[in-house]
Amino acid sequence: MSEPLWRRYSLGELGRWVTGSTPASADPLNVGFDVPFVTPGDIGYGGKLGNVSRTISNLGADRVRRLRANVVLLVCIGTIGKVAWTDHEVTTNQQINALEVDESLFDVRFVHWLLASPSVQAELWNKSTSTTVSLLNKKTLETICVTAPPLDEQRRIVATLEVHLDRLDKALGELKLTSQKRAHFQHSLLHSLFEGVAGEVAPLGQFVKPKYGKDVPKHLRGDGFDVPVVGSAGVMTYTQEALVTKPSVLVGRKGNVGAVQKFEGPCSPVDTAYYLVCPEDIDLDYLYYQLLAKDLKSLDSSTAIPSLRREDLEAVEFVKPSLSEQIAIAERAASLLSSVEQGLETIEASMKQLGLLRRSLLSKAFTGGLVE
Repeated sequence: MSEPLWRRYSLGELGRWVTGSTPASADPLNVGFDVPFVTPGDIGYGGKLGNVSRTISNLGADRVRRLRANVVLLVCIGTIGKVAWTDHEVTTNQQINALEVDESLFDVRFVHWLLASPSVQAELWNKSTSTTVSLLNKKTLETICVTAPPLDEQRRIVATLEVHLDRLDKALGELKLTSQKRAHFQHSLLHSLFEGVAGEVAPLGQFVKPKYGKDVPKHLRGDGFDVPVVGSAGVMTYTQEALVTKPSVLVGRKGNVGAVQKFEGPCSPVDTAYYLVCPEDIDLDYLYYQLLAKDLKSLDSSTAIPSLRREDLEAVEFVKPSLSEQIAIAERAASLLSSVEQGLETIEASMKQLGLLRRSLLSKAFTGGLVE
């Protein structure tokens, strides 16, 4: 990097930052299809803003803060660091700070990729407050420092960077499509296997919503147990009330609706799922594979946030042959799925490598190493 060409700026010097706000949804005059209303769910970690899930009326937009075209959108509450740019007028909610870039000195696409770079992303999180929900206030945001070259050089960097990123995105899209096809094939194999199983047909049983955190009575909180958290990464501490000690299955009820996991030892399921303790006359693996064979995601009847009702889940019919047959079927299912699972693991590893390559490209772009 040629030092004289690159200058140090605070984010506040890049333009004017504007915090979004939400018009009153109870007022029908705010409802309409005139102006996109952007929320964090509409934004990724770099790239042009695509279709948004919500719009408001012109009157609603006048009551909040209209943003002109060519602005950078940065999430500063919750999923801090999600960033996009847009070339048309929008409004946003209060979780998003928008930067109206000084276009005489800075390229809007360069600035948004700069904010997506690993070093700046780390700084955004370092400067945030860590309470119940992560928060980066606008005053602190504006003090974060970055370096940038002259405008012509910014445009040259963006042109090179986006060629490489477009290739990565294409490869990632192909991997995701392959992953979806393999997952569908996995479901089809299991469905065919269980379609011919004969035995007693009965409901699955009583599913339970995990009880911990705020749901646990205060007098029962205190001494915790470090246990694996099914459906989440790592190990966390929960009270005895949260601990599930018997072999069980877990079914996602929010977010990843219908996803199925099994666990054999003590653990604490996440509260976005239901769990079912495996009955003594049912093989755990058999129970797990039969649930995988069901299209539990299709039980979602919500119109807003995907969710699964317990009564719908408990109404799903379960075929129960003899215990020896259950074990044999489970072994057959494991054998059928082994190659599919290996393929999915390979795809996940490749997707991870693409993610690392993307980070490397962004790092090089903003340290002067991507273009001569």
